[in-house]
Amino acid sequence: MITSIYIKDFIIFDEVKLQPENGLNVLTGETGSGKSIIINSIDIVFGGKTSSSSIRTGTKKAFIEVEVSLNNDFDKTIFDENGIEIYDDMLVISREITKSSSRSRINGVLVTQDFMKKIRPLFLDIHSQNQTYKYMAQNCHINLLDEFGGSEHKKYVKEYMDLYKKWLFLKNEAERLKKEYEDREKRKEFVKYQINEIESANIKSITEDIELEKELEILINAEKINQLAQSSYDSIENEENGILRKLGYSISEIEKIVSLDSSVNDIKKELEEASDIIRDASISIRRYYENIEDNPERIIEIQSRIEILDNLKRKYGHTLENVKISLEDCKLELQKTETTNEKSIEFQKQADILKEELILKAEKLSEQRKLFAQKLSECVIEKLQKLEMPKARFSVSCEKANIGEYGQDRIEFLVSTNISQPMTAMSKTASGGEISRIMLALKSIFAEKDETDTIIFDEIDTGISGKASKAVAEELSNLANHHQVIIITHQGVIAAKASKYFYVEKIQDQKTTVSVKTLEGEEKFKALSSMVFGKITDESIESVKLL
Repeated sequence: MITSIYIKDFIIFDEVKLQPENGLNVLTGETGSGKSIIINSIDIVFGGKTSSSSIRTGTKKAFIEVEVSLNNDFDKTIFDENGIEIYDDMLVISREITKSSSRSRINGVLVTQDFMKKIRPLFLDIHSQNQTYKYMAQNCHINLLDEFGGSEHKKYVKEYMDLYKKWLFLKNEAERLKKEYEDREKRKEFVKYQINEIESANIKSITEDIELEKELEILINAEKINQLAQSSYDSIENEENGILRKLGYSISEIEKIVSLDSSVNDIKKELEEASDIIRDASISIRRYYENIEDNPERIIEIQSRIEILDNLKRKYGHTLENVKISLEDCKLELQKTETTNEKSIEFQKQADILKEELILKAEKLSEQRKLFAQKLSECVIEKLQKLEMPKARFSVSCEKANIGEYGQDRIEFLVSTNISQPMTAMSKTASGGEISRIMLALKSIFAEKDETDTIIFDEIDTGISGKASKAVAEELSNLANHHQVIIITHQGVIAAKASKYFYVEKIQDQKTTVSVKTLEGEEKFKALSSMVFGKITDESIESVKLL
């Protein structure tokens, strides 16, 4: 139950606080005074849409706060799971709107708007013009009928919907895999060709192309390499001025010094070691150029091989490593083709089994809905008769449709408000007063079925007067015995039933402000007198006391 509504700098509101109580809470006031803004502010706190344009002109932010008192048996699990502590069974829910953002909090903890929308049905049901359209829309009627069916029925509906989702998943997967298999079957021969092309090349290693390029470079330059190598060898081994001959002379001269100064003996050893190293290098150079040969046939062979490898790289990747990876991918694709077909067949089998179960559940669901449709029709007709619509007829049409998320039923509410009028879709009901009473009848019936504490009506009395107004007042009063009801009304007979009466007044001074007063006793009767008779006299006050 809502125990407090605080609004600051929201649209035309400066700062107001209302404290509704259990029972029937009535908001009255002149047209445009801001009554609907109060309802709108509650809607926004509980996740409704808003924008920076709702900030009062000349201020930086708007702030709305609603305090909610929880029943003793209220399930607090969702709040525990989200780290929201509850003290004394009270929730303080707020929303701050700035030029750039909007933030919601519950007991000081930041929450998302999606979270607010999720918990909203636990606390309140706001019936506005938009919801009237929703109730009249045929695609919502199946959900309303299921809601009327009660907890056990809704549990069965959920079981059906869970099964439907499972069946739909299997069906879609089977179709997806089948198409995937067919696509792969079309590629199968091409993939086999790719595998054969790569395997027939018999790639020796992922660096084969690099090694061949090096070998080709050597073969092409064989003559030049041979000449350079021989020249290098001659500069070492030449008998007259070769490096080894000169080094030998240097060693013999150092030996002469050793006999005179033994300290240069280490130098002699270093020269001898250098001589041995150079001699070994000389031998290696000779062996190297002796093995270099001009081989045109090998050049052609390598060039041909490189061309084959380059062709593979162009098709399957820039390196032989990528070519190898492409080969494995092709083999895997062939393997997956068969696996995909097997999975598709298996999923289709499972889907077919579930389809049979789904049909049985859908048929049972249809039977249950027909029973509830009859009961709902009787309840609505009974309510409409109390609401001064004695000739009204109401029925719930249950037609068989293709199996879907909600079963195999097409549900539509049909109504006739005049004895000569045939039953037609509720959306085609023309009279505003008739629509209002039909909506009230439905809301009253569904309110008895759910555990929502607070029900809010934004001008449910549109288009009614006389006996109809009195009947609506009685129905709202009865509803308020079991729920907290907050209503905007222009009907004195309805306002007179209020357990708490709020008068909303817009004051146009140097700036526009709104005040909300709680009226009691004589003040309340004066407001009712003004509303009903347009004047305040002793006689009019005594008259409204009888309402």
